Amino acid sequence: MTENSISNEQTGLDKAAIWLSRLTTPTIMPTLVFLFIFIGSYLRIMPVAYRMMVVGIVACFTCLLPALFMLALRIFDRTSSREKDANSDKGQTRFMFASSYLVCIVLMAKLGMPWYLTAVPLASLLIMLLCYLLGIWWRVSLHMAAMGGVIGALVMFAMLLGYNPVWALAALVLLAGMLGTARIVAGEHTNLQVFGGFAIGFIIACLLLYPTSSLLLQKLLFIY
Repeated sequence: MTENSISNEQTGLDKAAIWLSRLTTPTIMPTLVFLFIFIGSYLRIMPVAYRMMVVGIVACFTCLLPALFMLALRIFDRTSSREKDANSDKGQTRFMFASSYLVCIVLMAKLGMPWYLTAVPLASLLIMLLCYLLGIWWRVSLHMAAMGGVIGALVMFAMLLGYNPVWALAALVLLAGMLGTARIVAGEHTNLQVFGGFAIGFIIACLLLYPTSSLLLQKLLFIY
């Protein structure tokens, strides 16, 4: 095998890793959880309008608004003559993301949605905040934390709702393996940071959606 072919192969792997990371951005994960449970579990008996409302709220505040903010920030950076401050931009982005997720949680609580539905964006927010906090000392993979959260949420919903999402879990575990490999190939994280991120997401999702968490979450979200 020639050096050129090796170089081309490596370039192809790098591009594939970058695109996979972009397609599995952490902000789409809460919406993905709701799509899985509303289509594959007994929650599909809920009225279509109600399910669309829930997915719409979650997609708007956890995916669409953060994406629009990132787009606006990039446009502002291109048109502004100010000196770029990477730390300032990161701080603004994290504040916007956290605020948007918090509004989603409060809105779902005020609308009287079941605690196990409101727990999904809450778990996502806690995963994100913990990864940001750990990032001060250790650059844990937020992508893998989000993926771990999705898998953990589906496992707990299987317990709560009494259904078997084996095919969805198998597909997500395969995707998690591909994503973890992509983050390592792209040079974004080490093996330990990838596994650590997945563990963080999985554990937080399981803890918040565990059946005995119901009373605590109801008090936290002011749902009686």
